[in-house]
Amino acid sequence: PTVVTAITGAHLPVIADRCPDLTGQATEVAARYASLMNGYAACRETFSHCRPVDDAELDKLQENVEGFLKLCRKEVVSRSLGNITPKLHLLEEHAVPLMRRLRVGLGLLAEQGAESLHSSLNSLETKLKNIPNELLRLKAIAEQYLLTTTAEASSLRPQPKKRKSNSQ
Repeated sequence: PTVVTAITGAHLPVIADRCPDLTGQATEVAARYASLMNGYAACRETFSHCRPVDDAELDKLQENVEGFLKLCRKEVVSRSLGNITPKLHLLEEHAVPLMRRLRVGLGLLAEQGAESLHSSLNSLETKLKNIPNELLRLKAIAEQYLLTTTAEASSLRPQPKKRKSNSQ
């Protein structure tokens, strides 16, 4: 949201200074674009990751996507400023059903997902570097990665035991 405000509001002081007659119109356009960008940001937070998702998150994503596309149709399509792109169609019609089937975010299906995967694997490699046998270390990395990213495996993961307090 702070970034959206910075992007959509950066031009307003210049317009107010140089073209005061256009200030109202520029403010209206900035508000429309801020709404669109915030709508997309709400969707992106829920689908652009590699972690397991539950039905509540998916229901919220469906609600956010519907709101965002409704806003797109109102602010962009109805003003003849553009059309619903293939990527927006994929978001509207296919993202939530695919996530319901996979039970994880769509991060691995995009460039950001590859970066996230790389970061996760590097972190695991650092954590497990004390295993001297390279094959056993790679196997441990793969197992740990699957335990943290697979929805089915995450439900089977044992919960950490609570430590006993020393102040008894």
